[in-house]
This record gives sequence, structure tokens and C-alpha cells, in this order.
Amino acid sequence: MAITLIKMYDLLSDTDLPLALFVNDYIDNRLDATERSALEDCLERDYDLFVSVQKSKMGKTALGKAFKVKAADNFEDKLARRIKREKNLDT
Repeated sequence: MAITLIKMYDLLSDTDLPLALFVNDYIDNRLDATERSALEDCLERDYDLFVSVQKSKMGKTALGKAFKVKAADNFEDKLARRIKREKNLDT
């Protein structure tokens, strides 16, 4: 039996779990069957929430496809020297 929209919001407030984290758990498939069913019930009734979840899914997919960048081995040393040099210029 699906939880009603009102019970869904009660579920969120009972767990003190912000909606964004709840949606993240939904996207990552970390909700139990009751929670998943409740959120899917909400998605059917709340178009703005549905759109938000879809955008979150697309964003996560895009991030997963992003290429990885490796900094040079001496990056941190060079950055520290540059910060020190710029701080000296400011004083």
C-alpha cells in the first residue's frame, strides 16, 4: 500500500531528513520499499518535485561522465608559493 502524500511529508519530518537528501537516496536506490513507494507517490502528485528529481538524475549522470583531471605532481607546492608571493605583494 502506497503512503499518501501527507504521510510522505510526515515521514520526512519524522526522520529529520531534508528532502534533498531523501531525493538523493532515491536516485542512488538507497530507500527501502516503503520510502521509495512513498516518494514515487509524491512524484506522481507534485510535478515540480518530479522535474527536480529528473534534473538531479541528469546532473548525477553528467557528473559521472565528466572526464577526470589530474593535477601536476607539484601543483600544491606551486600553489602554496604563489599564495605566499601574492600575500607578500598585498602587504
